[in-house]
Amino acid sequence: MNDLTLLQSGRKTALWGILFLIPALSISVSGILFSLFGNTSIFSDLQRTVSFWNILVHPAVVLGGLALAILINLLAVLKLQVKSEDEHFVGKISIKKSAWNLFPLLIGGLLATVIFLYLLAENLGPFF
Repeated sequence: MNDLTLLQSGRKTALWGILFLIPALSISVSGILFSLFGNTSIFSDLQRTVSFWNILVHPAVVLGGLALAILINLLAVLKLQVKSEDEHFVGKISIKKSAWNLFPLLIGGLLATVIFLYLLAENLGPFF
């Protein structure tokens, strides 16, 4: 049986994943704070204190970083096995129990869900 592991699991890939999650975390946390308190000074304070805030919250950076974080850690925990039996290929996908890599996957999945639900609420809200 041929094994294919695309990336090594461990702290290094998990830390890269967390680094790529920072833009999505910053926009989600500030948006949640805005929804809870209704105060726009959070955004103006962040724009004044963080000089690269406008680059950090650009949609390409947020969604690209989220996709990279999920992809890197998903490739680190997936193990693909392929073997040939008679005239058929048999494949098996298994997930390693690496807490270091499963944590960024969980956070990335939650952030993707929050961003997607916000997209639905913002764009489909006027129709309800």
